[in-house]
Amino acid sequence: MPDEYQITSPTSHTPPIIRHDNPPKKSHTAQSQSSSKEINDHIQKHIGKIESIFLDETDSDHLNININWVKPTTKRPVYTLITSGMSDLPMTIPKDSHEPKHVELIMTLPSYWKFDEKSLNALNGDQWYWPIDLLKDLAKFPHQHNANLGPYHILPNSDPPQPYGQTTDLCCAFITPSVLTSTRFNQLKINENKKIHFYSVVGLFQEEMDYKLQHGTEALVLKLQELGLKDIVYPQRNACIPQKNKKRRFGFF
Repeated sequence: MPDEYQITSPTSHTPPIIRHDNPPKKSHTAQSQSSSKEINDHIQKHIGKIESIFLDETDSDHLNININWVKPTTKRPVYTLITSGMSDLPMTIPKDSHEPKHVELIMTLPSYWKFDEKSLNALNGDQWYWPIDLLKDLAKFPHQHNANLGPYHILPNSDPPQPYGQTTDLCCAFITPSVLTSTRFNQLKINENKKIHFYSVVGLFQEEMDYKLQHGTEALVLKLQELGLKDIVYPQRNACIPQKNKKRRFGFF
């Protein structure tokens, strides 16, 4: 993966911080159209072999979101999690918006991440499992709230934002164009009416989200680029904005 890969700069518009104080809406009446086979084939062609799938075991009135798991390889030395099911229904897009209606999400995790059964067991805390839960929640959010989730949107974990796990202060999901995947992967045309866009999920600290609110999306992206941040989720990375009155959370690394 080339060193120059960094989070890319947005266009002139300013995407929102998405709050979700309102309860979920009732389920959609539209009939979903599963593209899971096409998505799985697309992943194995451009990313790598799907070693396992974390199935959605919830009794949802909306969509079942599964998480495809790809192990590190010599060519791509990171773990990759990719949703399947979010794109089964179109999102509700604002009028005159050109944002895509069909989206799936990617999360890239460092090679030290633990996916063995013991580490992912809830009895051992949430240090390793929270990215899976986060992806499922993000993928369901647009359909539960009749909203959309697109590039440069930020979705905080509650309000005020709460850390995703016991060993990290990351608490906000930043949706960005993926730079660790090829342009051939980032869009998948199913038919004339359906094109799936793949976007990365990057974790942010609350100070970084607040900086975006004060200075805009482009200013935040420039700060992240100065830090050299790629779209790999490092729970204990340095913040690009100074963190006030926070003790560093230490884990095993």
